[in-house]
Amino acid sequence: MRTLVVILALVASGPSNWAIAQETVDDETAFTQIFDGKSLKGWIGEDQYWRVDDGAIVGEIPVGKKLDHNTWLVWEDGKLDDFELRLQFRLSGKPAANSGIQFRCQVENVTHVSGYQADMDMGAVWLGRIYDEHGRALLVERGTRVRIKKNGERIAEQFGKPGEYAMLFRKDDWN
Repeated sequence: MRTLVVILALVASGPSNWAIAQETVDDETAFTQIFDGKSLKGWIGEDQYWRVDDGAIVGEIPVGKKLDHNTWLVWEDGKLDDFELRLQFRLSGKPAANSGIQFRCQVENVTHVSGYQADMDMGAVWLGRIYDEHGRALLVERGTRVRIKKNGERIAEQFGKPGEYAMLFRKDDWN
């Protein structure tokens, strides 16, 4: 059995707002809902940054405040085998706003996790990249498939130019 730990991140980059909404899927029997749309039951995090608002998980650094550390909201309510994570996200704030979703990671506490992160920003640099927090750093550039052999050798196949992905981000809308 593999463990899925979903962690939503706020990084220390100034005021920003991050939200995740529960997505409706055609075949609900094939999916385990990890967010009930109403509460943070089964999640742990710093209450001053995380809440549920209008059916969405919201991570927010208030205007005029600066986050001096990274912080995560950790789903700790279960174990899943291989998985497909479906969600929508909306990111707002300063152009440098940066966040992500950690998966298959190790949790020391809500301010320190290690593992894979599907990065998100407003399309400038990080959107679509896979980063290994406290590990090997950038693993996969957007527009690239990467396979890492047991000996650590990386085999990359580019299928698109990284700069082409900036246009995919929908500002002030769900992605």
